[in-house]
Amino acid sequence: MSNFRQRGRENNAKVFLNDFNQSKSSSYFVSIGNAVTSSTASSSRFADCVETDQYTWDNMFVMNEIFRTDVSLMIKKIDWISGTRYEAFDKSKNQYELNEKFYAYNNTNNSVYLCLASPENENAFSTYAPTSETIEPEIKQDGYTWKFLYKLSDIDLEKFDYPGFIPVKEIGTDLYTDERILQQNVQANTIRGAVEAIDVVVQGSAYNGAVNANFENAFYAIQSVVQETGEDGTVSLSVIVDDALQELNKTQNFYKDKYVINFENGYTAVLDGSGFNNNGDFQIDICTDQIVQFGPTGTLPPTTVQFRILPAIKIIGNGNDAWAIPTLDAAKKLTKIKMLKIGSNYSYAEARILVSNGTVLKPIIGLNGLTSDITQILGAKHVMISKKIKPVTTLSESDPVIYSLPENIGLVYEGPQYKNVITPNTFYTQLALIKSPKILNEDNLEEIAGTQIIEVREMVLDAINPKITITIGTAQNPYVNPNDFFEVNDIIVRGPDNLPDQFRAKITDVMVTGFSTILVCDLINGAFETYSGYKIKNLKETTETIDDSFFIFLDCDNNCSKAIKVQYENTFLQTDFINDDSVYGTVSYETAEIKQPLTGYAYVNPLYPTKAKIKVNNPGTGFIPARYEDGEYIPGEIITSIVTVENQTRAVTRGTLVSISDPIEYIGEQTLGYSYILECVIDRDGIDTAFELVNSDNISLETNTLIRQGTTGSLGKIIRVGIPSGTGDANIVYLYVNNYNGPFYADGQTKIYKINSLYEPTEYVDMKMTVQNILYQPKLVRYSGNLLYINDVGPVQRKLENTENIKLLVEFWGNHDI
Repeated sequence: MSNFRQRGRENNAKVFLNDFNQSKSSSYFVSIGNAVTSSTASSSRFADCVETDQYTWDNMFVMNEIFRTDVSLMIKKIDWISGTRYEAFDKSKNQYELNEKFYAYNNTNNSVYLCLASPENENAFSTYAPTSETIEPEIKQDGYTWKFLYKLSDIDLEKFDYPGFIPVKEIGTDLYTDERILQQNVQANTIRGAVEAIDVVVQGSAYNGAVNANFENAFYAIQSVVQETGEDGTVSLSVIVDDALQELNKTQNFYKDKYVINFENGYTAVLDGSGFNNNGDFQIDICTDQIVQFGPTGTLPPTTVQFRILPAIKIIGNGNDAWAIPTLDAAKKLTKIKMLKIGSNYSYAEARILVSNGTVLKPIIGLNGLTSDITQILGAKHVMISKKIKPVTTLSESDPVIYSLPENIGLVYEGPQYKNVITPNTFYTQLALIKSPKILNEDNLEEIAGTQIIEVREMVLDAINPKITITIGTAQNPYVNPNDFFEVNDIIVRGPDNLPDQFRAKITDVMVTGFSTILVCDLINGAFETYSGYKIKNLKETTETIDDSFFIFLDCDNNCSKAIKVQYENTFLQTDFINDDSVYGTVSYETAEIKQPLTGYAYVNPLYPTKAKIKVNNPGTGFIPARYEDGEYIPGEIITSIVTVENQTRAVTRGTLVSISDPIEYIGEQTLGYSYILECVIDRDGIDTAFELVNSDNISLETNTLIRQGTTGSLGKIIRVGIPSGTGDANIVYLYVNNYNGPFYADGQTKIYKINSLYEPTEYVDMKMTVQNILYQPKLVRYSGNLLYINDVGPVQRKLENTENIKLLVEFWGNHDI
């Protein structure tokens, strides 16, 4: 027997996730069962054996299909907290298993950072939070160096919220427009074999030969540069030394080979010597072939900027071009290392300071690029399954118009038979993960559930030739276009600068009233909003930026919408698409069946009235979307639909196609009831009898009761019982029954009996009820598929309320024969 290595556990977790990305030859479902009505009720753990599989199936209530969007890799949540010690990433240890804090999650910007360097002093705590979202390491004043890894979306934080863990994604080469592009940038810009950082293992004593270590003295600046090209290619820099700067008056060639000169604007170079020249000026000789331009371009360090002299760091290894300089404190002691160039192609490296004083350094190398796979360096070996439980009519509050994905709808309960079955007082102690259960199809043949699928994609349509009228200024805040700032044919865009394509329009008419300016525009892209702080940038009539200018709303500090109003023409309406069955591309002539949204919701986002997002089934690949060519927006092909109104069929132009997504979901067997739902008529007086099925809260107390249906001989176990409230029929009860042999029948006459044992079904007691309707007859094949995970241990019950998720955290860990 041997332990699976960390990489093996990570691989197993990813293999499990990738199974959702493959062709639908298999499927995964999460099931619930074993209902109890007490939050303190518990059940015993069952052995990992075949009998436990049978017990789980026998007590199963319903199962819901899991999609790729319901699954995520997870890592331990290590919050960044001021005053905490964090350890530098160390590839010689399994820091994840050692529970070392080698990365941190900043909850103020939902971002995760790798600690590249931390102070040698064990009592040196982090006091400056990492905040950067760029690919460059972030060096903090407290001696810590952090590297941004990825940013979590609010949706993932909500969906995969689990105590002590946070989600992490595998990022591919897709074109992302959300937070994932930041992680993609980090992973794509990693360099194979780069020295990502150098950790200070031992600080050492002070470097007394250093000069102006923190740019604190403006007298240290080059007064003039004399370039002399000698046989060794050196450049002589003549520095006029003030009488107060005596620390530069070292012994001849004191700085040779062991120190570097670093200028405040980024230039760094190896010192080839120092001393007084014939004019009595202190002269510093620099090797020009070893100048690092960590900043502006040019061939020589400029005059007037400050310089400092620091002990040189030598990086020795089998790679090339790694450069670093030390950072010293006021006492000239080393606090951290700043990488000027991280180099490439190192598989081993040693770093040391050439001035010997006891300092010990340790390079951090990414063999394949340190951040080429973020999930690997973070040790992701946990997978979380999060399946939402909510009614079909509930939409996401954060996106109320673009309707929820079907895979997030969860278990759907509509109709009186579901009342008092899923309630705040109901707990399910059994959760199970099942791979590829089977169903009986229409031909009574077995097939894997959830594999008969229809691909669903999202189409985004743009209105054709939309126009917009923008009125700037009110009687209280007038604006009358001074100096003809806005003119016909000007191109205007809406800020902020980091979102330049959110809105773009061409002015076709300008009208000025007594207190306002009216701009009539052809809308090129986007939709205009008047959120506080936004600006209009007028590109004028050219694409050059020299005459670009901002027009800032006059009352932006208060409320921009008070000074501007917008009216759209030729845009989508809330009622569009409701009667459509399909859309057509006029170039491709492909068709796509529209997947209607939930009742009461439309396809058009009111914040972007020029765009509509529709879901379509099996659209094919022939549609031609919009694109940009040389910065110019080219609309997609025209999309039409066929509408039947008052028995008249006609084609209606819907807009131009902006984009069509890859498959975003699969429609299949999403929810599978495992139980029969029997609508029964009670034929007894009152409810307080020996066969009472429900308590005063209408919740079953008789789960696991074995029953037989009259002369049919059908055997089953009652999983749940519910009496619908407000139906006006006190004689109706709903039984959720898992059957053991033949099917149940509805004839209104055959009675239901309580039996003591499946092996003695003839010993029974009349329950005085008959089945008058079969509301659901399960298609699932009993005991099919593989039960991969079972949680049947109290008091870990799951209270299934309308908005709660089923959440399972699976750790891929254990001993395996290898």
